[in-house]
Amino acid sequence: MSSLVSGDSSVGDESIEESGGELNPIEIDDSTSSNSESESDSPSGAFVLSGTNQNAKNEYETKAAKGNHSGEDGDEEYVEGEDEEESNSNSESESVDVDETEGNYNMDGEDDNDDEKDDDETNSDPIRKASPKASAKTSGETSTMPEKVRKHIWGDIESMLEIKKSPYEGYECAEVGEDCFEELRTMLHYTGKRNDEINPKLAALVGDKLALDLYKAHYEIGKSGILYSANWREGKIRDGDFGLIPKGSLLLCLHEHRFARGSESLLQAVARNLECTRIVLEAMDTWHLTEDFPNLLSTKDEDSFVFATQKSSCYKCEIFVARAFQTLLLLNKTHEVSSVLTKKIKECLALMNKHVRPNQTALARMRDKPPRSTRRARAPARVDRARKSRTPDEGEGPGHPSPPAAAQEKKTKRPSRRRRAKAETGGGNPPKRRRKVQDSGERMESLLMLFDNMQSQIKRICQMMTFYGTQLRDHRDILRDEIMESLLEGEKSSG
Repeated sequence: MSSLVSGDSSVGDESIEESGGELNPIEIDDSTSSNSESESDSPSGAFVLSGTNQNAKNEYETKAAKGNHSGEDGDEEYVEGEDEEESNSNSESESVDVDETEGNYNMDGEDDNDDEKDDDETNSDPIRKASPKASAKTSGETSTMPEKVRKHIWGDIESMLEIKKSPYEGYECAEVGEDCFEELRTMLHYTGKRNDEINPKLAALVGDKLALDLYKAHYEIGKSGILYSANWREGKIRDGDFGLIPKGSLLLCLHEHRFARGSESLLQAVARNLECTRIVLEAMDTWHLTEDFPNLLSTKDEDSFVFATQKSSCYKCEIFVARAFQTLLLLNKTHEVSSVLTKKIKECLALMNKHVRPNQTALARMRDKPPRSTRRARAPARVDRARKSRTPDEGEGPGHPSPPAAAQEKKTKRPSRRRRAKAETGGGNPPKRRRKVQDSGERMESLLMLFDNMQSQIKRICQMMTFYGTQLRDHRDILRDEIMESLLEGEKSSG
C-alpha cells in the first residue's frame, strides 16, 4: 500500500504495511517530515512504504536526500512497482521460514532428516510417512479402528481393494484396512511408560521374551531404513542382538511399505530365506484351496516357487499371502478370514498360479485323480456300508432279547464266500491276483532308476578289477614264488 506524506500534519500520516498478515504503523521523525514539505508538490514526494518499518524509513530518507541535492534529477518519477516488488520479496524472506527438506524421502519412504526426531518419539512409528495424501477408509474395508489411531499406525499409506498387479504398489498396500493386520500393527507399536513395556495381548500370545524381541526387532528394522538383511535371521539387527527369531515371526516384523520398491532379487531373498513357499502351501491346505491352484500344488516337494514371468509381482503376492496366514496363525484366527481378505488372497494365488513353473509329472498325476467333490460324494456310501457291516443284527445289544439258538447255528454253519470259491476250484491254489499296470510316467521313472543302479554297479566292478590288476602287477614275483612252492609241495606229497 502506498500513501502521500504531507508536512501539514503535525504527527505525520501513518503508512500501513502488509507484512506477515499484520498491519504495522510506521512513525516518521520531524526532520523527515520537514524535508518532505518542500517536495510535496513534486512527484518525488510520493513513495511506497513496504517491507519492514526500518527499510521503508531508510528508503524515504534516501529519496528525500536525492530530491534536495540532485537539481533536475529531483523531479525524477519514483516507480512504485519496482520498489514494491523488491520490498515484498525482502519481507517474505524475513518473515517466512521455508523447510527445504520437506517432502524429500529416500527410497524406503522415509524422511532423510528424521534420525534426531526418532530418538525422542518412543511411542510413535519410526517410519516416516511416504505419501503426501492421507489415507481414508473406504466402503470395502473391514477395519473397525478409529480414524485417528488408524492414521497413526498406517500413516499416509492407502488401502488397496482390488489387486491388479501386486498387493504392494506405490503408496497403496493391500494390508491397510484389514482387521488382522491392524491388530498386529497395534501390538507391535504399543509401548508404555518404559521402553521394555509391551502390549499384554502380544505377550499372552507368544510369551514375554518373544513379544519383547518382536517389538524391538520391528522398531530396529524401521530405524535401519532397509527392507531385509540376511543377518536378521540370527537376531542381529543394527546394534542389537535379540537371539534366534522364528522365520515366520521375523516376516511379520518387516515393514510393508518397503515391499513396493524392493528389487526382484531382494524380494526373492525374503521369500526363500523366510520360508514363504512353505507357509503359502500350508495356507492353501488349511483353507482347502489346493485344487483351485494345481500349478502351485505341483511344486510342494520343491524348496521354493520358480516363476517364469512377472517375478517381482509374484514374489510380492507370495509374501502377502504368507504374511496374512502367519498373522492369522499368531492371532489364532485362521478360520476367521473376512470376505475381502479372502478375495485378495485368491487374487494373489491366481496370479502366482499363472506364472509359476509347475512340476509336469506331479501335475499329470493330479489331473488323473478324481476331483474332491467326487471323492466326497463317494465317501458317504463307503461309510454307510461300513456302518451296516458293524451294525448288530436284530435282537442284539442291550435291551433286546437274544436270538434263538437255531438261528445262530444256521448262521455259523453257512460257509463263507472264500470257502465256496475254494470248493468250486477243487481246493487247489487260489487264483492269482492281477498285477496293477503302472502308468507310462511311473514306468519310465522306474526304468531310469534301474538303469542308474546298474550303471553304478558296473562302475564299482570296474574299480575292483582295476584294483586287483594293480595288485597282480605289483606282487608278480611273490605270486610266482608261492605258485612254485605249492607245486613242489604237491610233487613231494605225491612222490
